[in-house]
Amino acid sequence: MMLPDSVLKMLYQRNLQKQYLNLLPKSCHKCGDICYKRGDKANALEIDEIAERIQQLGHVAAGSMSEFLKKAQLKEADGGKKEQTSAVKQLAEDSDMMARNLRKMIGDISESFDDPGTVDILTKLLQTQEKNAWMLRRYLS
Repeated sequence: MMLPDSVLKMLYQRNLQKQYLNLLPKSCHKCGDICYKRGDKANALEIDEIAERIQQLGHVAAGSMSEFLKKAQLKEADGGKKEQTSAVKQLAEDSDMMARNLRKMIGDISESFDDPGTVDILTKLLQTQEKNAWMLRRYLS
């Protein structure tokens, strides 16, 4: 569930970054591009870590967009240009939903399995999603 949600959120975020970077003055493009690349790299590393953990546990990680869409709890974002405030609000809501799902997964795994490695990975992901949601909500206020 976390792998498909992470992939969908990354694609949505990447699309929005490209749309709104062009609205900034030219002098801001280099800074925006650097931030975009850093965020993109962090998202890719997060997705890799989740997929690797799934495989370490003896399972097959989803690898196609159709699998991601079928297994994701996040809804696929509509295409096309979005009003900036509603797009940022959607990202914040996605991060909140992922954080709720992560808290439940951490609790379930802690109660049912002796797997501190997975709990550690999920806890790091939870902290990232909580911080992302907070920053996005702050931006909106």
